[in-house]
Amino acid sequence: GVGIFLFKSPFPNWVKVLFPFTYFVLFQYAVVARQYSIGMGLLFLLATLYEKRHDKPLLYAFVLCLFAFSSAPGLLISGSLYFFFLCETNFLKENKMKNWIVCGGIFIFFAICLWIIFPDLQTYVMSIRMKQIPVFEKVLICMPSFVAQGFFSHSVFVSLANVYLLIIAVMFVGYYFYENKKQLLIIAGLYVPLILFYSIIYYAKWHCGYLLLLFFFGMWIFYHPKKFENLKDNIWLAFLILLLVVQSAWGIWCSMYDVKYRYSAGQKVSEIIAPYVQTQKQIIGSSYWAVSVQPYFASNIYSNFERSFWQNKNGVKEKQLLPFISETMPDVVIVHPLQIGDLGADQEILFVQKIKDSNAYDKKTVSAKMMTKGEPLEDHSIDVYIKKGL
Repeated sequence: GVGIFLFKSPFPNWVKVLFPFTYFVLFQYAVVARQYSIGMGLLFLLATLYEKRHDKPLLYAFVLCLFAFSSAPGLLISGSLYFFFLCETNFLKENKMKNWIVCGGIFIFFAICLWIIFPDLQTYVMSIRMKQIPVFEKVLICMPSFVAQGFFSHSVFVSLANVYLLIIAVMFVGYYFYENKKQLLIIAGLYVPLILFYSIIYYAKWHCGYLLLLFFFGMWIFYHPKKFENLKDNIWLAFLILLLVVQSAWGIWCSMYDVKYRYSAGQKVSEIIAPYVQTQKQIIGSSYWAVSVQPYFASNIYSNFERSFWQNKNGVKEKQLLPFISETMPDVVIVHPLQIGDLGADQEILFVQKIKDSNAYDKKTVSAKMMTKGEPLEDHSIDVYIKKGL
């Protein structure tokens, strides 16, 4: 993705130099949420094809479908690009039939993608996100926050400040495209479905990078060389420089922190419990944080896990914690200390309290913290309870 940006984008060299060091590119997508690197690469590949999309409809459609299959945000953005491609095809004078056939193929692929990725609304994540809050309130509450996260900072906790940042971001993006109504309409068409999805359905901080990527995608396909000149009289350009510098500072800081400190407690915990795994002691894990220990063993180590990975479903065996304490008193218990109640059930709180009240376990805490853009450290620590006398 960075290679395409460096060698194919039309931007000045100073933009190309700073962009790879921005937070989402350098740290979030390269280290943490790595699947979005695929989306970034495909989005920029679409930018290189955009100008000749009607001359090479099959190639454009192929990359569009790949991008749609990369993630839910990718499907939304691809859907918007497909809609514009469909509208433009109606006014073509050449290759019209070929493009209509391509459009039909894209539609079928998108429908299959939606069928494949559509979540079970009863799963844990969807059940806690789909709360009974009016849609208008969701948009009003969420939109300022995640726009601020995408363009500026995660550390702005005051709602009013988020609203100000939202206004600045809208002006910032709109100023580049305001001279051409068609371009402004296309940019709005790319942003609005994504913003509504994030506001109403689901978003997390690592998803907000698509807001930034879309901005560069828009500047790319509607490139205005004059917009990057005359810094003295160009407020928009000053904002762009500030954005890139601040984002790069976050990216470099987080990367340096990640090299210096422990990101995950999984490896250290695996070293502590290795003797008990070898002697086949009963081990149970609480919440998905316990999964970070699994990769250091050849097979599933938890008695209460049906698989070696976390199953994002309500009512599966992983959630049935209390019976393991009240009936079997497991040898080793692994739990995230700051995520009690994380499963959306009071039984996890009772479960940990019962361990403590039993006075039958010694506790070891393995600390781990991840630095995220503009936020306090995100705690990834794990508590290990080992039965006394083992």
